[in-house]
Amino acid sequence: MNMEDRHKEYNYERNMRKRNGNSSLWGGLVLVLIGLFLILKRLNLHLPDWLFSWEMILIVIGVLVGLKNNFKGSGWLICIVIGAVFMLHDVLPWWPDEMRKFTWPLLIVLAGVLIIVNGTKRNVTRSMVIEGGNAEDYINATAIFGAANRNVMSKSFKGGQITAIFGGVDVNFNNADFEGEVVLDIFATFGGVDIVVPANWEVVMEVKTLFGGVDDKRQPAYAQEPYTKRLIITGNCTFGGIELKSY
Repeated sequence: MNMEDRHKEYNYERNMRKRNGNSSLWGGLVLVLIGLFLILKRLNLHLPDWLFSWEMILIVIGVLVGLKNNFKGSGWLICIVIGAVFMLHDVLPWWPDEMRKFTWPLLIVLAGVLIIVNGTKRNVTRSMVIEGGNAEDYINATAIFGAANRNVMSKSFKGGQITAIFGGVDVNFNNADFEGEVVLDIFATFGGVDIVVPANWEVVMEVKTLFGGVDDKRQPAYAQEPYTKRLIITGNCTFGGIELKSY
């Protein structure tokens, strides 16, 4: 093994340790927050009801997603805004009734603006993703209160991220290809991710689940030759599901 190969191997192992450490951090943080909420609720401290409402859960999810992605994209902000607006309905008695009928339309407009702005930024920087690659070689799919479908066609696929919050993401890798190993990071909370991979890919699942599950429905590969491609799936699945299939 020459020096260049050793350097590549070292960088890969370092990146893998960093990804696994981040996955453990987020999985542990979710557990800590859930435990703290349950403890506070059972202490009868006469805390306000909104502290344990679905709106607060949505705000916390938005903050966690923002922290995980360095507050890039718009998904985290949409979660926080929706949770905050509906919480104001409950905690502010002076909230005008006339404004309630405009809440959802305004939220839809805001979500559309954020998606447009995020898409514009993505187009401006699509040629600056990572040296030696381009935007088509990476996947960055997000579904929040909706669905996203991706058909990856790149022959030099290099990995990416998938986020599903109260929504679903379907990804098809049958037309994709890569060399060696790539990493796909998944964050699923109250959502689901369906992944279709070629039967000759080796898939290593390193997803941490909490009240969620990972279902491997792949058909066995009958090729005599060993696997030459390895897809490593990392991340967290909380109150959600990940399904892996091959055709």
